[in-house]
Amino acid sequence: MTVAQPPLSTPAVPLTAYLAQLRPTVGPVYRAVPKAFCAWLERHDLEPERTSVDRWLDGLRKEHQSAGTIRLKWRILSRLFKANQLPWPYKRREGPKPPQELEEDRPIADVEIVEDLIRASMKLQPAHRALLAMSTTYGTRRQEISLQWNESEQRLEGLGPDSFDWKRKLVYVVTAKSGRQRYHLIPDEILPFLQAYDWGQRPNDRHQSPTHLRRIPC
Repeated sequence: MTVAQPPLSTPAVPLTAYLAQLRPTVGPVYRAVPKAFCAWLERHDLEPERTSVDRWLDGLRKEHQSAGTIRLKWRILSRLFKANQLPWPYKRREGPKPPQELEEDRPIADVEIVEDLIRASMKLQPAHRALLAMSTTYGTRRQEISLQWNESEQRLEGLGPDSFDWKRKLVYVVTAKSGRQRYHLIPDEILPFLQAYDWGQRPNDRHQSPTHLRRIPC
């Protein structure tokens, strides 16, 4: 005799067991995704099965969410299913494909926003202009263009003087997440801005700490 699974649309059933397994330090996405998925199932009166997951993921693609984000949310849903002892309807290689570098063309911002930033940069200090050039050209995160002191390793980490090869016009960016670490070509348009900045400033200098980067005026 087959015992029917409790409907996932009942919030107390799927979320309680799943949330109880999370560490307090996990990011908010690990709580937000299951809540959004369960609410979506309830609105559409759907059961927790593969067709429902596929339909939900298609909705994320229509919202132009990246392949990496969709894959992460798919993995979070697998944990939600397992926490509630629901069969996960996918085999190992059947989920969303990981992001392929050449498959996505996603600008970091609308063209109008970038143009506004370029005009505003003419009024900035040389330090801010260099940091703005890095972030808009390569889409770097704050922690990737800041120079931070690693207390345990007793050394500086992040973008520093050794990251640049001025002769060959290259910059080496160490990614903060799972992206590829690589050298990037420096366009001639931003080369003067980057060379005008002292990339050897320590974290307690006011221009290159992550906290100060948050306050750069535009």
